[in-house]
Amino acid sequence: MLIDWPETFTRGPAETGGKAWQLSRLHRYGFPVTEGRVLPAQAYRDWVAAGRPALRDHPAAWDWLWQLPAHWRQRSLAIRSSALAEDGPEHSFAGIHHTTLGAVGIEAILSGIEAVFRSVDSPQAVAYREHFQIDAASVAMAVVIMPLLTANSAGVCFTCNPQQGRRDQVLIQATLGLGEALVSGATEPDEALLTYDSNQQLQQDYYRIGRKQVQTHSSLHGPVETRSSEQAASMRALSEQQVQQLAACCIEAAYALDDTQTAWDIEWAWQANQLYLLQARPVTRLGEALPAALANQTGFWSNANTKDVIPHQLSPLDSSVMGIMVNRMLTVTGKLLQYPFHPGAVRTRLLNGRAYLHLSLLQWEFHDGFGFAPASTNQLAGGTQPEITVPPLSKQHKRLVLRRMLRITPSMMRLRRKANKLHADALEEARNWLPAGWAQWENQQLAQEIDRLYRHVWQQEELQRLQTGSGVTYTLLLGKLSQRMPRAEAQQLLSGLLADQPSSITMQQNLQLMDVARLARQHADVVSWLRSPERDQQPWDTTWAADHPFRMAFADFLKTYGHRAIYESDSTQPRWAENPAYLLDCLAGWLDVDFDTLAVHRKQRAEAARRALRSKLPWYRRLLLPGMLKQSALEFSQREQARSSLVSYILPQRRMLLEAGRRLQQAGELAAPEHIFWLVREEIPLALSGARAGRWAALVADRQLQRQHWEHNPAPDVVFYGTTQPVSTPAATEVAPSDVLKGLPVSNGRVQGKVRRLRHPSEGTRLATGEILLAPSTDPGWTPLFLKAAGLILETGGYLSHGAIVAREFGLPAVVNITHAMTLLQDGDEVELCGDTGEVRRLAPQA
Repeated sequence: MLIDWPETFTRGPAETGGKAWQLSRLHRYGFPVTEGRVLPAQAYRDWVAAGRPALRDHPAAWDWLWQLPAHWRQRSLAIRSSALAEDGPEHSFAGIHHTTLGAVGIEAILSGIEAVFRSVDSPQAVAYREHFQIDAASVAMAVVIMPLLTANSAGVCFTCNPQQGRRDQVLIQATLGLGEALVSGATEPDEALLTYDSNQQLQQDYYRIGRKQVQTHSSLHGPVETRSSEQAASMRALSEQQVQQLAACCIEAAYALDDTQTAWDIEWAWQANQLYLLQARPVTRLGEALPAALANQTGFWSNANTKDVIPHQLSPLDSSVMGIMVNRMLTVTGKLLQYPFHPGAVRTRLLNGRAYLHLSLLQWEFHDGFGFAPASTNQLAGGTQPEITVPPLSKQHKRLVLRRMLRITPSMMRLRRKANKLHADALEEARNWLPAGWAQWENQQLAQEIDRLYRHVWQQEELQRLQTGSGVTYTLLLGKLSQRMPRAEAQQLLSGLLADQPSSITMQQNLQLMDVARLARQHADVVSWLRSPERDQQPWDTTWAADHPFRMAFADFLKTYGHRAIYESDSTQPRWAENPAYLLDCLAGWLDVDFDTLAVHRKQRAEAARRALRSKLPWYRRLLLPGMLKQSALEFSQREQARSSLVSYILPQRRMLLEAGRRLQQAGELAAPEHIFWLVREEIPLALSGARAGRWAALVADRQLQRQHWEHNPAPDVVFYGTTQPVSTPAATEVAPSDVLKGLPVSNGRVQGKVRRLRHPSEGTRLATGEILLAPSTDPGWTPLFLKAAGLILETGGYLSHGAIVAREFGLPAVVNITHAMTLLQDGDEVELCGDTGEVRRLAPQA
């Protein structure tokens, strides 16, 4: 009946309880865990069925004990509870159930196990279950038996700051001897607090020595002893080196246990020079670090904007760097203006594997810092989420906001003048990042260079400001027009007026690819090859002679845009320079497309919008509009350009990562080089150094299983927390009797056609010319398909979404932010899409 750590892992928490299972996972991943045995919950059920007898009178109990290692029967053991609901993501049961320390001998072990069993019905356990409405019938108790350490020091490490809801800090509490005196509250522990600095290095804020008069000590073969010592009370429980080593180990353990939610409560002990982890449980109900204005409001996370960039689950590697990068991008301008961001506030998080933004917090920061109404923030982000309650800006606050805008405007103007150079420099630097012979670097140097490139990208603050500094002029312009006409009409006008503005880099990319398609049409052999089912069996660059016009033109395109990819922010996605099959599919699909109508269509839309504007506003109210339109288009364009600049670094990054993966595969640590993306950033140097050898493949396999589970159990698009104040939620999309779906109009025009649903751009060969493209979201990698589409419908997105920006440039009528559009519409449905009103009307279902 007693099982070891590997068998405990196999049986899972449903049989062994949360505490035992988490310890088995730590053992599986190579962390320092003492030897242990687990008595599964079935033994408790059998004991209950037998009438809860004294275990010394229960024959089956003696069978368990003979399965203990012989030398354990006369040494000091710890006997701990592991209830099935204990130490889980919802309930910790901290201190509720019984623990026996220092059990020596057969009868003491049986007595300890029985005490753990009976603690299920203790008053505190019953009260705890009643408070959280846990069904008593579902409760069962497993038991963990481990040798008791003769610890020099022990305590708890929180890989967060539970007192303030901060996830950028580590809080350590430590005492001398065993941790029992600390856990029971009998002594005041030492306390250390560490915080991540701007370079993502963990720095110690303080180490405070507590008055540890009461200490609990153990011996190898005897019971625990409680001692009092005034002299020991003033001693440090941990050295500076031990603080750093403990924090690093616990952070690594938190990532291993859940790379998306790394707030854990980990008990530890130091015996001689060896650190041991004794227990790990997620911190339940960890609050948020929030400004006072949000303390009494319901908060929410939304994937409206992030789903536009990466609609799928993030790899562990990308998830470990996403929060750092996104937080920097969302605060880079405010920090420049010395806006007082709340310490430790988190702006992005992974929920069930997908990226979410803390939109209630962002609504407040945009309002408080720059005067944006929450509704405006929602429109820029897209999605359907509530608006927080904000107080009217006082005159003093308005002056402060105005001063901030006046201060940032000259800085942004200077930055925009150098945007093209910043882009060119980034592309050149990315191309030249890896010197000759880099593949022969030692593992340590390879790991250091991978980390150096990540940090280099994080420090590109000017590109980050260009990436996030868009939409301000558009919002001002929309507000100005909305004073003279309905807001929907103003949006329609702006959509048409922006269609004739200078092209973004994404549009330029497609124009160059169109030139390649025109060239391909002139060569029958290229046309035949592009349409051949065997096309991808031979690399494109060996199919044609070096001086073949098609090869030269396509190579030139890849030199400029080969760093891009489908869902290019995801580093697991091959770059076009690595695998151009999708581009070749696009070229094959464009062989019969009439490109010449694109520019004509754009000009016609813009001219129609200008005529409408002249009929709506007198000349003197139109004086500032041309300049504001040009500025809006410039901001949108430079947002796309900065994005391209930042993702250009992913190509050399992928080469180094895959080289690291190849080496780990050769060492037997990973099954494939691509599995490197299943490690978090902090784990890569550890794996390359040989740490926790033999355990990385198991960690990767478990993370893959976890994400498979999340794929079938996604989180809602909007996730709420806190219930102290009601919020107004915009109505979700409903299918009216007339089959009219309402969304956000982002590119005007009216079109009728058949719907083609695509979940991924690789399905683009199914899109016929003139069909209406329906997708969950789009990024720049989708835009080659826009040339074949007659209109665009997206489930998510806002005015700043990449699909919206490029649809306006293509003159493609587009409606975004129609919740569940992929379910409400089917392939072949005949619809009328109106990019003026944001309506999609189903005329006839699929044939």
